[in-house]
Amino acid sequence: MKLKTYLLLLILIIFSTDQLQAQLLGSLYFNGSDNYVEVGNSPLNTIGTGDFTFEAWIQGNEADQNRHPILFSNRGSDAFGGGIMFFMHNQWNGSPSKMLCLQINAVNHLFINNGSFNGSILDGKCHHVAISRNGSELSFYIDGNKIGNKPIPNNATVSLNTPLLIGKDQATNNTFNGIISQCRIWDIARTQSEIALNKDVSLSGNESGLIAYWEMNNENNQVVTDKTGQFNGTLGSSNIPDSRDPSWSTEGCIDESGTPPGTPVANCAFQIAPNPTSGWVNIQQEFPPNAKLSVINSVGQFLATITLETPDFDIDLSPYPSGVYFLQLQFEGCITSKRVVKT
Repeated sequence: MKLKTYLLLLILIIFSTDQLQAQLLGSLYFNGSDNYVEVGNSPLNTIGTGDFTFEAWIQGNEADQNRHPILFSNRGSDAFGGGIMFFMHNQWNGSPSKMLCLQINAVNHLFINNGSFNGSILDGKCHHVAISRNGSELSFYIDGNKIGNKPIPNNATVSLNTPLLIGKDQATNNTFNGIISQCRIWDIARTQSEIALNKDVSLSGNESGLIAYWEMNNENNQVVTDKTGQFNGTLGSSNIPDSRDPSWSTEGCIDESGTPPGTPVANCAFQIAPNPTSGWVNIQQEFPPNAKLSVINSVGQFLATITLETPDFDIDLSPYPSGVYFLQLQFEGCITSKRVVKT
């Protein structure tokens, strides 16, 4: 007997409806020499001393990098004139690897050997990095896992009347070598669950608190589109192609279904049919008793969680508006999710 489960979905945010035969979302490749993206009207100026979250997917190798490879910076030409750098700090104080770091007002904040991650994030693989500020505390994340917290003066401002450069710091000319994508700036402190559950997802651009979002896969000549519609960037120093332009790449760190390439799915995968659906969705998987199914929205909020008693059950979405839902299945250490499109 199939278990008919009716899930009340309290919050729904609509975004991309691609699910089947997903393709990699692209990126920008920076050559480590002089490539960068310039955002003349910096979104950091809207944050000031407030809370924030910075996010990006990156892929690079330690041996190819400058001393301090930059994800983005608004420091301008004066290294001690304020502003911020979101970057990888060079090996220091016994760390064998470059370290995720945030500099505010010329003060660096980092964890030796990347804290609990305890290793390099420039190992040729894709890694998601994030740093948030909640009041007077910074939180650092790698691949959705918190690696530590740091206190910080709550009057430290990230604003400075200079352009935001992605992939470069103007004051030192440190640059990044590799790919950067899904670069996001929020004016809120995102929680660990919100970061972890949305790092693999292409957002709509109208999520609450999201003030700038460059997917870097639009391949729109010289324009790097901000999906919030406020802070488009330009490749290099002008609207004309030149040597300072990073390159559009079909390589990326997530795909349209929200799954990092190479993510293990054996023994954790489950099937959904039909998808898209106008109502009932059948879910099948061999899992042990007391497996959990959660429904999650696009900002990482758990809307409902149920305990499954059978590996063959139906969910009725017909009472609810059209859109996209996340269904997350968890059992015996496996956590995997799928998007189901309600038409």
